Amino acid sequence: MGSRYITAVVWRGQVLEWTTLAEVKGGWRVSAHREIAVEASPAGVGIAVTPLSAAIRAHQAAWKGRVILAVPADEALLRVLSLPSADPAELYSMAELQLDKFCPFPAEHMRTAVEVLEQHDKVSRVIVAAAQRETLEALGALVIEAGCLPDGVDVDLLGWWHHLGGRGAMPGCEILLLLRAARVDLIAAQDGQPALFRSFGRTAGEANGLSSEDLLEEINYTLIALEAEWGAVKPRFAIWRTADAPPAWEQALQQLPGGLAEAHDLEDLPPLSEGLARRAAQPAGRQINLAPPEWDAARRQRRTQRRVGLAAAVLAGIWLLGLGVLVVGNQVQRRRVAALKADVARLEKPADRVREQLEQAQTLEQYTDHSRSALEMLREISQRLPAGVRLTSFIYRKNNSLALRGEAEAPEMIYDFMRDLEQTKLFLQIKPEGITKAPTTPAGGQRTQFGLTLTLAGGPA
Repeated sequence: MGSRYITAVVWRGQVLEWTTLAEVKGGWRVSAHREIAVEASPAGVGIAVTPLSAAIRAHQAAWKGRVILAVPADEALLRVLSLPSADPAELYSMAELQLDKFCPFPAEHMRTAVEVLEQHDKVSRVIVAAAQRETLEALGALVIEAGCLPDGVDVDLLGWWHHLGGRGAMPGCEILLLLRAARVDLIAAQDGQPALFRSFGRTAGEANGLSSEDLLEEINYTLIALEAEWGAVKPRFAIWRTADAPPAWEQALQQLPGGLAEAHDLEDLPPLSEGLARRAAQPAGRQINLAPPEWDAARRQRRTQRRVGLAAAVLAGIWLLGLGVLVVGNQVQRRRVAALKADVARLEKPADRVREQLEQAQTLEQYTDHSRSALEMLREISQRLPAGVRLTSFIYRKNNSLALRGEAEAPEMIYDFMRDLEQTKLFLQIKPEGITKAPTTPAGGQRTQFGLTLTLAGGPA
């Protein structure tokens, strides 16, 4: 029987890894798996071009079937949302609207994809993924230059979730922490379904990386966000680490609430590229695909070029039967190709003008409204911040909300601060996210930590 193939390619540190699946009766099996060391490690997709290019050119001929690339989770946005629709076209439109609430970049600079997790009546629970087009172009450039046009782009963290989520549904809340030499990722699952994805980027071993205290604080903040969505939760923690993960990180994570976290070796799971390949083997249209549409257009163009080449070969055979038939066929083919090129050139110019005008209009609209800008919000907060209250975090979600975190010498100062903020017309709602006593300072002092969510007036309620 004939076989179809899927090859998933991922860069992990200084390793170029790929897995090829072959379709067989009853499912898919691993046809090939390779890991190739490269000379330098890519930072995200700020790719070390020379060594990776050489490795790809040397081995891409072994990639069979559809080729899927992986963008690192710290170079993408991942959100799990519930959307009031079951129509695929409506889901994508709704996801783009939601993206504007938590994405710091203009929508036209992003590529968005939706994956349906489950549907009930007219409500769909989906994963929304987004990445900058510039990032995707940089990721695909090396493969394209080597002569291979990728069919899709997935997020590497979803490949790990394919393996971890496939262990069976676990009741309640489970927090999975993926610990590697240069990255820490978090997956929160509720009753076996993913609920939240976070990537903490570089670890403390790198310049400007997170300290262990910062990481624990971010994890606790994530728990607060989960509690706000689900109510009180008692999560189970599991650590999945590689051999090169710093031991100090695992020790720090044992301080998580609820006792010691269960630790596992990430190498005990199948390769990351296999998880991505098996995701791509799902029914078409159900998995994330961040590949730019220009790649599909280029693929169609290549098919056209192959057809043109085949036509040329047929004409060459006809030439053996008669020079006259060859000349006529060749001239017809040339005119057809020239007409296609002329059509493409004629259509590209007005399309480019429309895109340029749209970008100009969107840019003008974005930068002319400063009434609810991050700078205006910071100015208003700073003016109303009382003595004895200090902000430690200021997160601005464009035209939507502010998330403040800080500490005060006494809880009364926090309530005074909230009442003062209510006097301004900039905020539609001020919601406390938790007021807790901080650990006693070495000097014996006691401070109170707090978090506030401020919904901007005029933004979504």
